[in-house]
Amino acid sequence: MTFIDFCSGIGGGRLGLESCGLKCLGFSEIDRAAIKTYKTFFNTSNELELGDLTQINPQSLPNFDLLISGFPCQSFSIVGKREGLENKEKGQIIFYLAEILKAKQPSFFILENVKGLLNHNKGQTLKEILKLLESCGYQVFHKLLNSLDFHKRLNYAKNLH
Repeated sequence: MTFIDFCSGIGGGRLGLESCGLKCLGFSEIDRAAIKTYKTFFNTSNELELGDLTQINPQSLPNFDLLISGFPCQSFSIVGKREGLENKEKGQIIFYLAEILKAKQPSFFILENVKGLLNHNKGQTLKEILKLLESCGYQVFHKLLNSLDFHKRLNYAKNLH
């Protein structure tokens, strides 16, 4: 199975997928420091470096089986301004991901965000996002995970270099 890593950060999601035998076809990230770290952790020489997600033409992407994205959480986090989907820079990334899902129809997707998304705008933001994803043709499930349960994986990533 293949995947594309959107809003990839330093590749935490990729690490998990590759450990399960999936193959990365490309990644999208705008933070230069994160890209440098990502390229240090992973051999990206035969992959697409897609850059800014908002500039991607979904039709130009190769077919892939799974979309993974840790879409920006700043506008949903309890430590942020809580602008939600109104934040034009970060809050609307989900709409670009939905366009990719509609155009490419991968079999699966995994989206990651912060706990604050659950209660943002009294839960209405999450309902709107779930409705958007369902309109792309998917049956959607969500679950709150405790990051402490994944501490071993984080230590593994830290020790790669």
